[in-house]
Amino acid sequence: MTARSFRGRLLKGRLSKRRLLKGPTLRRPTLQKPSVAVVILAAGAGERFGGDKLTAELHGNILAQRAIDAACSSRAVACFLVVGARADSLLAMIDPRRCAIVTNTKWRDGIASSIRAGVAATASYDACIFTLGDQPNVTREDVNALIHAIESHPTAIVALRAGVVWGAPVAFPRRDYAALAKLKGDAGAKTYAQSQRKRLRFVRAADARAFDDIDTKADLHRANQARALATDAPRRRRAHRTS
Repeated sequence: MTARSFRGRLLKGRLSKRRLLKGPTLRRPTLQKPSVAVVILAAGAGERFGGDKLTAELHGNILAQRAIDAACSSRAVACFLVVGARADSLLAMIDPRRCAIVTNTKWRDGIASSIRAGVAATASYDACIFTLGDQPNVTREDVNALIHAIESHPTAIVALRAGVVWGAPVAFPRRDYAALAKLKGDAGAKTYAQSQRKRLRFVRAADARAFDDIDTKADLHRANQARALATDAPRRRRAHRTS
């Protein structure tokens, strides 16, 4: 090999290395967060309450509106309100905000029918959170905590927990939609979640009273009375100091 041919090969190798160095930079793929929707179940007749439960006034606000506000002010990419019994009166009294309305014509078949309607509405989303229209102490922070947990653990089922009590709202990934769509009667989201214990995770509720739902007029009276006493307590303390 002559000195000229050697220099030619060496130069060619350097050029090849330069081409490699100047080539396109490989970027690490970014992981897209799962899309999470919220489904508010508000189709029941409220028989134990005596009807029109979700339009009853609690702390100066419509009961169902509190659930709607918590969902719609969260980071959920979409919100759905499932209505059934007394749908017209409910929709006339609430502000649905960004909720899409889903009408469950089979509401008499039990809460499972509303879950099936919710699953059908959220089929294009990676996960959905089922929450109840009669839980006034479930907050936006609770919904966001569930969203964060399902983002961190996309295959888990995530439920809210206050102390030793847990239940709805519950977040489910899409892999569970088919099973949820098979629920019947009064079998709710918690019923299915209990069958998947190994995948079940929990987030702590912002309010220890998260599961104090409103089933009867007595429940409503107690909740309003407790709020009135809590609101009046600072005034009574100030009056005591000045007396």
